[in-house]
Amino acid sequence: MTHKDYMTTLEARQIAGVSGMTMRNWLHREPRLGVKVMGRWHVKPAALSCVLNGQPLPDPDAERTRHFDGSPPITTP
Repeated sequence: MTHKDYMTTLEARQIAGVSGMTMRNWLHREPRLGVKVMGRWHVKPAALSCVLNGQPLPDPDAERTRHFDGSPPITTP
């Protein structure tokens, strides 16, 4: 985890224009928005951008379930 990959909650709050409690509520409700390391939240800038633009957050399992040739995973009905 590098500093470029994540931002502090203070930076995220300033970008989003929300209070600290709102940011913490978002992080608790949506785990894909950030990670908690040693008691401190680190927000993913790309995920915050999706939330602020009303877009769905990327699925973290999508890349893991892709086949080696790049084709999408097989889903069963």
